Amino acid sequence: MKHTAHAWLLGSLIFGLPCLNAAAKVDTSVTLTGLKITVSDPTPNDGLAAGFIANASGSSQYSVIASNGQTASYQDNGSSSSYGLPASGTNLSSALSQSIATFGGGYLGDISAAAHTSDEFVQSAIPFAGPRADVNASYGLFVKPHTVLTITGLLSMHASSTEGALLPNNSLEVHSGLGFSASPIFPYLTPGISELYYHSDALDLATGQASGSLSKDWSYTFTNNSDVGGTLELQWFIRSDIYLKTSVVPTTPVPEPDAWLMFGAGALLLGALARRRQRRG
Repeated sequence: MKHTAHAWLLGSLIFGLPCLNAAAKVDTSVTLTGLKITVSDPTPNDGLAAGFIANASGSSQYSVIASNGQTASYQDNGSSSSYGLPASGTNLSSALSQSIATFGGGYLGDISAAAHTSDEFVQSAIPFAGPRADVNASYGLFVKPHTVLTITGLLSMHASSTEGALLPNNSLEVHSGLGFSASPIFPYLTPGISELYYHSDALDLATGQASGSLSKDWSYTFTNNSDVGGTLELQWFIRSDIYLKTSVVPTTPVPEPDAWLMFGAGALLLGALARRRQRRG
């Protein structure tokens, strides 16, 4: 066994190591465009605001979704009265200085996750889970009693192999999507859970495939079935997870024809060196 290893190593050093498959690296990117909230209000003329949206964390631009499906926006003027939710029973037109423009809901804008490169894949019996690309945006919502808020957008994702080829007999499965965590101050929302996370359809990259893309509509609905209004703080995020769809248990490599030639050359050279030492002895 010792001489066999020496022969292999010596032949490899002389004639070159066998060509190994390079470990694949994959870039992924995810975007959600056209984020919008629409309101289904069973009492559209009661003068109550159905929603209150802060566009992004730290922003001074606000929007209010009126109970009749209209919306209005105003800039923060620095006064304390500009913060918080419209009081119950407050007429929207008197609470805002700007005129109300007819609009079907509140437009939240676009968010995207920066592309990232995964760690090198390791051939093993355990599927590989790559790093996640996250982007966060914060919104506050006031939900009227018996009001439905529907959140919609277009989710797009792309993945491409940037280095080497995928491992033999393996394909790459990329899961991406948008989700949010909600922290309601009242327990009447459906569903009444504190954190939600959604995957899009999986994007498969088969062995040898360089890239792939997927685009789909995304939507989710919040429902307040109670007689009490309340506030939601939504933390939005996008994640992109990478997995090896199938994995291969490492096995002892079978030498290729070129490897046998290297082994033979090394063995012959070792034999010649041994005979030379015997003659000197």
